[in-house]
Amino acid sequence: MPDFENCLTAIEEALNRLPKSLKFIKTGSPGVYCSSLPNHWRSNKSLPNPFMVIILYPIEDGTRVTVSAGNEENCSADVKNNVAEVQAQVARFSDLRFVGKSGRGKNFNLTLTIHRPNVYEVAVASSVIKVTVDGPRDSRNTFKQPTFSAQFDSRKRPFVYSLPTMNPLMPSSSNAIFEHCAKRERLESPNTLDAFKHPAVPLNPLLMNPFLSLPLNQFQLLIFAMNQASMLSAASSTSSNPSSEASSPDLKEIKPAVWRPFL
Repeated sequence: MPDFENCLTAIEEALNRLPKSLKFIKTGSPGVYCSSLPNHWRSNKSLPNPFMVIILYPIEDGTRVTVSAGNEENCSADVKNNVAEVQAQVARFSDLRFVGKSGRGKNFNLTLTIHRPNVYEVAVASSVIKVTVDGPRDSRNTFKQPTFSAQFDSRKRPFVYSLPTMNPLMPSSSNAIFEHCAKRERLESPNTLDAFKHPAVPLNPLLMNPFLSLPLNQFQLLIFAMNQASMLSAASSTSSNPSSEASSPDLKEIKPAVWRPFL
């Protein structure tokens, strides 16, 4: 009984010194527990926490404990620093490293061997850790959501909608109001009204119906302006000298420019 009381006291003191985040798992032996390991780890890499084995029955200090790993594909994997001695019911492995690979989708089974003076005791922890060359990594099939910095990258210039231009010489489908105002100004000018009264000048549908809106480009507007200028100049020359037939040609001989809509 005194041996068991000392054993429980030593275990309680050892557990109080350990960090609270450290967890222990059961093994095949009811009196042997070991610290939990990561589910997936990289080959020949130090563990995040020291591996520890706790023995719940009385055992002498200095007893060796060895750790081995294996499965159906790799029966005896290489494990570095796998030997430790028991001190106060606890065997602490400072830098345990799994060098051998467990295989694709396979886990290692740990075998804990306690080398007692007269007998060896074996405890097995099944499917404890998976060891691969690359270690844990993101799945290739998962869809990655764009981050906040990727959506609002300062290097990408935001698209800015251009405001509709107010220049009537550069009309577009969005400034029909400005086209209408320009047509009304041309309609209300005196030269345009005189040109409508003259029979030799053909009427322009754009001037007859100012609400008609046609999308014209700069070249078409230039041709339209030249056409209107030629018609107005011909009308003004004939109206200024209506009696002199020798100096001015007959109105029938004047070939007025034909208006062609630009679609």
